[in-house]
Amino acid sequence: MSRPNTNRKPLSDYDIQFATTYDGYLTEQGISRRQLCEHMGVSYPYIWQRLKGFETSVTINMVSHLAEMVNLSPSILMTELNRRVSYALDHQNNK
Repeated sequence: MSRPNTNRKPLSDYDIQFATTYDGYLTEQGISRRQLCEHMGVSYPYIWQRLKGFETSVTINMVSHLAEMVNLSPSILMTELNRRVSYALDHQNNK
């Protein structure tokens, strides 16, 4: 199992929530992490580490590939993911 890279600053609450939201959107759309890896031409650990926050946050490249897979423009998908993240963080902070 990979360990966090201690040379990087910790991910923000937003970055962590964005990764969770992105992963949830994959599931909602019926897309597996493996399918995303194949589409992007990257290894499974690359995706897993980003979704779990071990290396860095979700990249714009990941958003672009997912947008292509669900037939949306990257900007529309990014807007939808940001809306979901904001909603989740607002509800998390109001507890």
